[in-house]
Amino acid sequence: MVGGCGPRNGLPRQIGCYRKADRRMTDETEEGDRWRPSPLRVAREEKEYGLRGSPVDSSGLRQGRIIMGKLAGTRYGDVATELFAFYQSKAQELEETGQYYMGAIALAFAVETGILAYLLVEFGEDNGGELEIPNNVNMGKLIAVCNELDVLKAPIDIPSHVREDNKPPMYMARDVVHKIRRFRNLIHPAAALRDGFDPSRFTKGQLAEFKEMYESITHSLLHYL
Repeated sequence: MVGGCGPRNGLPRQIGCYRKADRRMTDETEEGDRWRPSPLRVAREEKEYGLRGSPVDSSGLRQGRIIMGKLAGTRYGDVATELFAFYQSKAQELEETGQYYMGAIALAFAVETGILAYLLVEFGEDNGGELEIPNNVNMGKLIAVCNELDVLKAPIDIPSHVREDNKPPMYMARDVVHKIRRFRNLIHPAAALRDGFDPSRFTKGQLAEFKEMYESITHSLLHYL
């Protein structure tokens, strides 16, 4: 059961229901902060990814249910879980060899894969029926679904479900998940150039901060399993 949600109308109603952002809008990276986009870009993405409500494509609605494509849990759930474990392992390997930026990118892929695996595996006959997710779904839309399911707001005043030392997670997952998505997008050369991001200067300390965000998100997903 996902946070007591169960089957309900419009759940999840966001996947595959977005128009593209207006590419004519411009944004500039804030000086001295290469991780955060400009307020204009944040507002654009909030609109695009449903943080404050998004348009729903009426062709996708079927009595509170979305027809969502071809990635179903019975076939892809285990594969997604294995892929999640691969990215986790690869991130640790990259960190140990001093490749901090690529380690952070691997963790970002692990976040996206973990969310996808959660949606594929968690939903079954006892919880509203299996989801079918488009094979071209992007991370922003997966996050929008998780926000609607309220699975990114696990309490952070309890021991972490991820850390071996049982310390509480540092962040509320919903507050940092889009930071990870935006950072992951910097793997595209044009995005890195646009935001003035230099991956060669990514430090071990920045990776440690990134891991705290990653662990906070994983904690929240595990909390609602």
